[in-house]
Amino acid sequence: MNIKKLESLYNYIISIEPGINVNVSMAETSQHHETYPYDMEKILEFLEKEGRKGMRVLDIGSGLGFPVAAFAMSGYRASGVEHDIEFVRHSRKKLERMHNDGRIKTLPQIIHANFFIREFQNLIPEYDAFFSYNYGAVHARELLGALKKAHSGAMFLVEQRYFTPEILSSTGFSPIYEEDSESYLIKN
Repeated sequence: MNIKKLESLYNYIISIEPGINVNVSMAETSQHHETYPYDMEKILEFLEKEGRKGMRVLDIGSGLGFPVAAFAMSGYRASGVEHDIEFVRHSRKKLERMHNDGRIKTLPQIIHANFFIREFQNLIPEYDAFFSYNYGAVHARELLGALKKAHSGAMFLVEQRYFTPEILSSTGFSPIYEEDSESYLIKN
């Protein structure tokens, strides 16, 4: 997906739907910043070069749904998990509209849950890649620990600043791609 399409998608996703009570400042921080479309472009290009098109991707902390929408529009089977019910309502509404007008073939599932609950952990082996882009240093070890249940070869696409080499070395994940010290693409 080219950068113009990603920018357009980003602007569509972050426009808050009427009747949805999303705290705008919280929504802006959840969707990173104006470079988010460029970061997604790099990730999508990398996955395509790796021959990963069509794999199942889970966005952990999916916020307003931009990565889920970008993955779905690019041919991935995307899902998201988000604990904030208003973000879930917003992203479901946007994704449903995109599905109904043909922009995405398969409607992504947005799950309202805490990623760390035991019931959700049982779903981890079903996914080929995990995406987490603003989840925070507080959850880095816990998140990687939970992803130990992922199948061999599963990828974890993440911002480097939250996942230091010390955290990575203690979890069995290793970097396979790094650019400008901004993001890692990791697999176990």
